[in-house]
Amino acid sequence: MNKNEIRTQIVEVARKYAVDKLASTFEKNELKSYHILSANLLKFMPDISASDHKNIYQNLLKLKILENIPEYFKTFDLNNFFANLSPDKFSKDLPTIYISYHLGAFRTAILPMVKNNINIVIVIDSSIYPMEDLEKSLGAHFSLAKEIFPTSTTNLKILASNNKNTIIELMDRINKNYSILTYIDWSSGFENNNTSSNVVVNFFNEKISVRQSLAYLSFYSKCPIVPLISYYSEDYEPNWVLFDSINPSNFLNVQEYTQYTMQQLFMNLEGMILKHYSQWQGWFHIHKLVLPQKTVITHVGDFTPNIPYKLNDYSGLFIIQDSYFVINKLTYKIVKLTKELYDILFSGNRLNESTVDLKVLKQLYNNGIIVGY
Repeated sequence: MNKNEIRTQIVEVARKYAVDKLASTFEKNELKSYHILSANLLKFMPDISASDHKNIYQNLLKLKILENIPEYFKTFDLNNFFANLSPDKFSKDLPTIYISYHLGAFRTAILPMVKNNINIVIVIDSSIYPMEDLEKSLGAHFSLAKEIFPTSTTNLKILASNNKNTIIELMDRINKNYSILTYIDWSSGFENNNTSSNVVVNFFNEKISVRQSLAYLSFYSKCPIVPLISYYSEDYEPNWVLFDSINPSNFLNVQEYTQYTMQQLFMNLEGMILKHYSQWQGWFHIHKLVLPQKTVITHVGDFTPNIPYKLNDYSGLFIIQDSYFVINKLTYKIVKLTKELYDILFSGNRLNESTVDLKVLKQLYNNGIIVGY
């Protein structure tokens, strides 16, 4: 059996697992993550039909499974893999700050580091997933890379971005000729009082607020930033796009550099998402970067107490550990429900003041959760 056949079999196993996981998630209505993904797609890519959100969710479940099977990456054609990662571009100026994103086979960014004997610090956001789990996953990928390139001299250090000492340790590692790899598309940034302020950038049809710590670090350490993004081909081989490096020496002041750099990094991401939107794990997190806005009105007119109401088409019900909720996917507003009210909404029955307390009914209406018949 050749590598392509093995890869096809692994992808099929991951697909079946994702199908079963999706069915279980919907059966139990444990759908908070799904509704968040759907809300973000509605906000950033409204041209995608809401009927496609479920397929995108399932595909991301499949890719998440593949990400945690490092052996899967043994089935790749390494010549193709490194086609766009030649040393003269990838590791021309060391140390370097490599910026990537949670798209495609993003964990395979370790491979060119190990191949080119680059000592690397990987900075990860541990506010979303436990540090122990992330270290285990990254360690497995690093071990695999060392197995593929057994003569490599690369050393690996993993740091949490949400640690007040991280910036200091990164400067120390840079002085020891370590490069940095991090993923910025849902990072909460570095906890450092001098560099943790945000900068506003354009992203699709929205403005988002992002940490500029990495750009500060690049400017003051004189390390260039090299953006790179992965995506899967139709036969599930990873490809990497290496963008032009961003050199702080070309800028006179840090404010100009950070604004340009962060905008460029998210412009690179936007362009790739347009082509590979079903491969971006950031759909689960990007709403955390959106600037606060006025509540979107999803109904017309004032609340009328004596008419029947129904669940808005843009509302989603979900359960978390025997607690019941509904989200307005146009505003991200989440309201906790009683089980009785959840059951009424879930069944599709009409609401009125004879079945629901008037104050509750008005709250749901004002939050765009329900609309009149």
